[in-house]
Amino acid sequence: MRQYRAKRKDNGEWVQGWYWCTPQYHWIGIWNDAYAYMDNFDVLPETVGQSTGLKDKNGVDIFDGDIYKIECMGGTIIEQVMWADINAGFYRHDRHGDRIAGKYALSNREDFRLGIEVIGNVHSNPELLEQK
Repeated sequence: MRQYRAKRKDNGEWVQGWYWCTPQYHWIGIWNDAYAYMDNFDVLPETVGQSTGLKDKNGVDIFDGDIYKIECMGGTIIEQVMWADINAGFYRHDRHGDRIAGKYALSNREDFRLGIEVIGNVHSNPELLEQK
């Protein structure tokens, strides 16, 4: 089953689990094994992001909306993970101001993944994209 992450409406904490919604509500559900039931959390819909199924070099799950850095060729590249409907896939977006300078498929190749480190996300740390 696909995993999602979003901020809770009641306290702003991030939760990760299954996502579903109605016209009035957006929920993330987490199975509670100890009590054999599902906890449901009302979340902010604009913060919902799907897992890419990949992990960064520290083993952190990478989600849509994450901001990560790559150290390469003596410099640091800061990019954002975004979903692209036209290609039905996750992409790394190199941003320059409001313009997307390049779209590159987020890869599962080991050599690419080893260099990525998630440093935040667009909902909690948008200023990271301005630190280019």
